[in-house]
Amino acid sequence: MDKMDRAVQQTDSVDQPDSIGLTARVMRRREIVQALAALTSPTDCRFSGQAEEHFRFEFDMENKIPLLRLEGRLTEELAAELFKAIRMYSVATDARAGIWDASSVTEFALSADFIRSLANLEPAMPNATRHPRIIVVAKTFAFGLARMFALLGERKSPLLRVVHTLDEALAVLDIQSPHLEPLG
Repeated sequence: MDKMDRAVQQTDSVDQPDSIGLTARVMRRREIVQALAALTSPTDCRFSGQAEEHFRFEFDMENKIPLLRLEGRLTEELAAELFKAIRMYSVATDARAGIWDASSVTEFALSADFIRSLANLEPAMPNATRHPRIIVVAKTFAFGLARMFALLGERKSPLLRVVHTLDEALAVLDIQSPHLEPLG
């Protein structure tokens, strides 16, 4: 958040319309991050209809692993919704691991500041030091963003891995035949 505050302070050297736009973006990011930090229980989750069009959860009962499939454009607002959804479904299913599959995302509209802020929060999935989580991203740029998130959050989430395919994610978790069914 300090970087966001500095960005607002640096707007003195920018034209007034640009300054207003930057201030609005910084304020929106701050609101998103504060709302996520305030999330205390899975019952706090309410998803917008638009958000639910871009993700779906599946669950492997045998292995207790939720699989989040993302598609379309991933925005900061949608990422905040997903953070809440991951928390809700992980707690509700007593998940032992998690896979977040972003291989069908067509655009990653996430700033580096937002990723840093998200990485500084408590992990969306409880018990991150005991429960592995895997992010699946196929695109090089997205893989870099996911690795940045993993590296920044490594202290709180030492078991977070980033891979290129769902098969790699299943191999990391030593799952040969997942039995995935829709959740929610």
